[in-house]
Amino acid sequence: MEFYDLIVIGGGIIGLSSAYYAASAGKKTLLLEQGVPLHDLGGSSPGTRFFRVMHSEPNLVRLAEASYALWRQIEYETESEMISPQPLLFLGERASDKTVEGDFSIAHLTMNKLGVPYRELQSDQIQAEYSGFKKIPPNYVGLIQNNSGIIRVETCLTGIAKLARAKGATIVTSKKASIIPNGGNRDTYTVTTSSGDFQCREIVIAAGAWTNNVLSPLGVKLDLKIWQMTIGYFEVDSAQYRYPFWYEFGRKQGENTSLFYGFPASEEIEGCVKLSADFTFDYFDDVNSCTRKPCQKILGMIAQNARARFHGINVVPRFTKTCLYSMSPDYGMIVDRLPGYDRVAIFAGESGRGFKFAPILGRILCELAAGGESWCDISEFSIKRGKILLS
Repeated sequence: MEFYDLIVIGGGIIGLSSAYYAASAGKKTLLLEQGVPLHDLGGSSPGTRFFRVMHSEPNLVRLAEASYALWRQIEYETESEMISPQPLLFLGERASDKTVEGDFSIAHLTMNKLGVPYRELQSDQIQAEYSGFKKIPPNYVGLIQNNSGIIRVETCLTGIAKLARAKGATIVTSKKASIIPNGGNRDTYTVTTSSGDFQCREIVIAAGAWTNNVLSPLGVKLDLKIWQMTIGYFEVDSAQYRYPFWYEFGRKQGENTSLFYGFPASEEIEGCVKLSADFTFDYFDDVNSCTRKPCQKILGMIAQNARARFHGINVVPRFTKTCLYSMSPDYGMIVDRLPGYDRVAIFAGESGRGFKFAPILGRILCELAAGGESWCDISEFSIKRGKILLS
């Protein structure tokens, strides 16, 4: 049975980052991913994601700024552009509701407090800046932060995997992993797969929607809900109109939530903008129950918002897809050691926000798995907060 210093379970961006930094620190590292490389079953499906510094929570601003520096170092090492600079527009009412992505009503106060530069626009100024907008409600304001960008998911996944291997990490795909408790011996762990067993003294779990499946042999269960998200690609007249990189914090009225976001034209599919809703009606307790089918109701709501907001858009999507978010009850990340397992670190409940923080989270998880403490404040991500830990 081969022995490793650290085994990472989960080959998404957080798992790959953990493997890279562990191997860089000289640890014999194994990463086990149950899917094929760049699979589209989880939260790190190929495509694009947001990088943003602008948050309503000060600690997330600081984490994003620290992570941005690490992303640039990784870009240098891989000679690739992983984050394409693009100003990000937040828009909504000043007195907005608290949402899964934070509280727009205090985002500007957080930026002011931390000295992060941004521009504030009134509704008519937003429309003047982006010709693709048809009508912005007069009570809307906009915040534009320039230190933002579009994350190239496939470039990130392949690039960090290449770096991890170059540092000596072993990456094995298409292998489902299970942790054997070793009869109470927590100095070493056995991880079993269909092609053999491995031993290690440290583990990082970054299994996304499969988290509770991985934790089950350890007798641990977290209060996580799987959100199946729907995404559409819509044809636009990008020759005539300029479309934003944007997130709309709308007001909730009954079940009609108005949290929508989008990417500029041709970022993934030529001539199309990518649009999505930051909510769902498809909730699951078990990842094996997920349908993988886009929600027609959500697509209709995205189309309705797009019709009201934009010029030159065909509201019948050319292409649709889904991805899975693993959500904690308070929508916050879980970054901690597993209670009772001092050398098992876990990342879960990422609510779709984890990708941008991947480099810094990879470092933190390696520190936790080694039994140390993180250099930054991760107390708000504690697994012991609220009622997240069910057993």
